[in-house]
Amino acid sequence: MLEAYDYTEPMFFGEHFKAELPDGFLSGGAGYVLSKEALRRYGNREQGACNADFRSAEDVFMSDCLHGFGVLPADSRDEDGRQRFHCLQPAEYLVEREHMQWYIDFSKYPPEKVSMQYT
Repeated sequence: MLEAYDYTEPMFFGEHFKAELPDGFLSGGAGYVLSKEALRRYGNREQGACNADFRSAEDVFMSDCLHGFGVLPADSRDEDGRQRFHCLQPAEYLVEREHMQWYIDFSKYPPEKVSMQYT
């Protein structure tokens, strides 16, 4: 996946939620990947450059902090629009759609309804 991107550009990849911050945040549960330039900017931050009083989850804090350094979430979906990062256990994606409404509402790229047929 990363081969197609320039590591000298400030970007990070993960499962993108459209809540909490203006540009959304990347789920820590799914994990995320920082480009070399994004990591350099984060590592060279001055003490206090990230809002130390930010009282939220680690993933929201990290996304907010990186945004302050000009690092924005990149689209990590494949060429068919499928997610490459997943914050839930595989079985959770198989439950009835109404139980997943929170996920559908918060996901920047919500999953399509898939009909499962057994033969």
